[in-house]
Order: sequence, then structure tokens, then C-alpha cells
Amino acid sequence: MDAENILDLLSASALDNFLSLINKRARKNNFPPKGLFQAVKLIASVVTILLAVSLLMGKSPLILMSGLGALSAALLLIFKDPIMGLVARIQLSANIMLSVDDWLEIPKYDADGDVIDIGLTAVKVRNWDNTITTISTYALISDIFKNWHGMTESEGRRIKRSILFQANNVCFLDDKLLSRLPKADLLSQYISERLKLIENENTTRNTDMSILPNGRRFTNIGTFRQYLLTYFRENPKTHQKMYLNGMAARAIYSRPSHTNLCIHEYF
Repeated sequence: MDAENILDLLSASALDNFLSLINKRARKNNFPPKGLFQAVKLIASVVTILLAVSLLMGKSPLILMSGLGALSAALLLIFKDPIMGLVARIQLSANIMLSVDDWLEIPKYDADGDVIDIGLTAVKVRNWDNTITTISTYALISDIFKNWHGMTESEGRRIKRSILFQANNVCFLDDKLLSRLPKADLLSQYISERLKLIENENTTRNTDMSILPNGRRFTNIGTFRQYLLTYFRENPKTHQKMYLNGMAARAIYSRPSHTNLCIHEYF
């Protein structure tokens, strides 16, 4: 074994050892250095080959490097995947788009599981059936993928449900129903507080309540919306810590159609 091969092996071994030492710390910073170390090893290998060829030919390495200009197109074609992978790896790390142990989902490549390795040219995903899916690193910035890291960090998951109402069933609450609703535990506080507010406003404006469209009134869909919000807020099966962090339940009306009105519930 000649000196150049020994130098190449020693440099690669030193890089591997250094990589293993800092890999644990780098994972915490969302910047696993494996891809960059692979690029450094590739450059070191190319330089070593140039030095070996120059020694065998008895010429200066600068002469060989100057001749590489004519072969640049061929070199770019040969090292196309490593170059694109390096660019993608830098973008993924700089934008904190992906890191090892993240839950990654890419239906296009049938990948749905934990990221176990991010290399220079490939990303490995361990799916939930323990199969391994290998994806090009560049595909993660050229295609769409879903990273569930935010959900796992929040210790909870927001769920969206849609409830449809027939538009012709939306109406005001009559006095008979309005007198019974305060007996409902989830609506008693809302009805009492809202009723005082509405009565005060109608009195201040001297509104003629004998005409149905006049003034402010309770509606069945608005009351049901408040019932949903209170139900999810007080349900012990919901993640109460997320409510304390400002992730409260929301009920949003969508654009109605000619027949239906929809409430989107987030909890």
C-alpha cells in the first residue's frame, strides 16, 4: 500500500471518528453533520487521487488541476447527485426543515415514519412496519413533504371536524327554548351573561322587539357553536396544557352554499 492510499485512509478514519464525537451534540441543534462530512471526504478523495496521479506522471498537481477545466462538464455530470445533495442538505439545515428522529410523511415515495439518517445524497426513513425507504436528499426540497415534528413537540394534536347545517333550519331562539337552555351545564353561564348583554343593548337602543328582525337575538347555530367550544374546553380528554398555551378550540363559519352552512371545529 503506497503513501497516498495510507493518507487517504487515515484522513477518512479521522473524519469518521470526529463525526462520531460530535454527532450526538449536533442532533440537538438540528444540524446533523454527516452530509457535510461526506462532502469533505469526497473532496479529500479527489485531491488524493490528483496527488497520486501527479506523482505517477512526475508532474505538478497544478498542471492536472488546470486541465480539469476542459472536463468540468463531465465532472459536473459525474458529481451531479452529491452537489445537489449538498445544496439540499444546507437548505434543510438552515431552514430547520428536517432533522434525525423527525416523523416524516411523503405519500409520493410511500414514506411514513421516523428519519433515521440524513446523508449527502439520501435520506433514510424507517416506516411504521419497520421497512426502510430511501429518498434522494434533493427530493425533500423539490417535492412536498409533511414533518410532524411540531405536533410531537406540543404533546398534542389539533383535530379539525366539519358540521353541516341546512340553511333553512337556522333561526332565532324563541322564549320557551331560551328559558330551558340555562339548565344545561355547558350553556348556563353563556346564556346568563349573553342575555344580560343583549337586553342592555336592545334597551339602550330602544329597539322594538315585537318585530323579529329588530335588535340582537340568540340563534340556534350560534348557541350550538358556543356549546361545542365549552364542551371541548371542559372535556377532560382534551389536552388542557395546549389551552393554557393559547391553543384554544375554535369554531369558524365557512362560506355558506345555497343549501348548507358549515362550522369548522378545531380542538
